[in-house]
Amino acid sequence: MKYYFLVSGGKDSTAMVLQAYEERIKGELLYGDTRLELKGSLPVIERLADYTGFPLHIVRYQGEKKPIQVLKESFKNIPKALDFMQKTGKFRRNMFHCCNILKHQPMREFQKQHNEDSCFALGLKGSDGAIHRRYRMRQLREQDTFFRKHTNGFLYYYPLRDWTQVQVYEMLKKHGFQDVESTGCTICPIFCLFVSWKNKDPDTWRRSVQFADRLGIEHPASGQQFFRDCISLTQGER
Repeated sequence: MKYYFLVSGGKDSTAMVLQAYEERIKGELLYGDTRLELKGSLPVIERLADYTGFPLHIVRYQGEKKPIQVLKESFKNIPKALDFMQKTGKFRRNMFHCCNILKHQPMREFQKQHNEDSCFALGLKGSDGAIHRRYRMRQLREQDTFFRKHTNGFLYYYPLRDWTQVQVYEMLKKHGFQDVESTGCTICPIFCLFVSWKNKDPDTWRRSVQFADRLGIEHPASGQQFFRDCISLTQGER
């Protein structure tokens, strides 16, 4: 069986690959590059490939629309997402299509071409916060397996099923990757829905609300004093 490790340049997926390297499980690295990822992501993955000797595949969107157009179309769904939240008290990530178009669809196309006798490894932990992820890990523990065949026909491997964040840090430190930081896109429409996310990632929050304002899209962060201060500071640094 051939293993493809889906990596992001973040802590969990890096620890996943290092654990496989220790266990002498050979595989290849698979990175979905949206061209919007934080700059530190790809260097970490390239360094990981050099360290383990695992070949690296970079999968990129090749559609007709430019990534900036895909991004604009997602941002224009902010009012619709806000309306849904106000009526139901719930949030739907799938109202924003940029991740799916720029990252997930290209990755699925790669998987379809390499699905025969292949397994795709994900660095999801048992302690991950998302409810559906914790439920999935619980199912795997109850079935006493690390493997799951999804409805899309792909076989997935979850080697960090029972890991904690402490174990992740220990693995990174052991191999000299303790400097790895969190990953994500440099700009995202979801940040415009939650003013509190300015504390989660101030730079991404600032870029996102600035982009929404340029498009003339109203959102909870519109006109926030924090936002005006950020813009003033940015302009002063130029």
